[in-house]
Amino acid sequence: MHSASAGSRRVVPPLLAVVLVVVLVVQVLGLLTRTAGAVGPSATTPDPGAAGSLGFNRAEYDLPSKVRVGRGAPSDTTATTILEMRQAGVVYYPKSGSGPFPVLIFQHGNHATCESGSAVDDQLLVGLALLATYSEGTCSTDDATVDALLQIEDSASFRGYDYLAEQLATQGYIVASLDINDITDWGNNAAESGYLGRAQIISKTLDLIGSWNTRSGPEGIGDALVGRVGLDQGVGAGTGEGSR
Repeated sequence: MHSASAGSRRVVPPLLAVVLVVVLVVQVLGLLTRTAGAVGPSATTPDPGAAGSLGFNRAEYDLPSKVRVGRGAPSDTTATTILEMRQAGVVYYPKSGSGPFPVLIFQHGNHATCESGSAVDDQLLVGLALLATYSEGTCSTDDATVDALLQIEDSASFRGYDYLAEQLATQGYIVASLDINDITDWGNNAAESGYLGRAQIISKTLDLIGSWNTRSGPEGIGDALVGRVGLDQGVGAGTGEGSR
């Protein structure tokens, strides 16, 4: 009998090798099947990329009454860290269905508050909108002729979520996208009071939408949301400063 040397390799019988390979393949296939089932399409969960069956309505709002946001006592009319701002934006909501529907709040980030629609503007390093100033939802150069020529208007970034809000409304959500140009234009925009103001306007908007659950809203909404608002289910989202 010859003893195996220390450096020799153990030879696996061919049949045993085949069995081990088969077992390994079966385990890998089982793992792949379970993984595909976990991350693949679900027969019971609606496709989030497909429009829902409820349809949607859209209404922009810009309320005549303002709200106070920022750092400090809202009653302090002399505080420079308090801003009196518009409650404005757009609301998408399901056309049909009784609800109550969850509420989603979108908030845009920082950007220029005025823009120019002039074709010349695309050829310049500095936009012509810099000639305009922003005030309470409007932009102007203080010359109506120049405004018309340069197509000066406020930057409506709150409409940038329209594609998503429309889809979500058909799936059973009430979606509000806030116009916070008043905060973006504020001198304290990047300070603590500006950050607090963003959070506070979200809270005040939730209160506003909650009030439409029991009484009429502004033009375009009316009684459409009475009894259909589900504030116990809500989500906030944003971009840039709007997500802080």
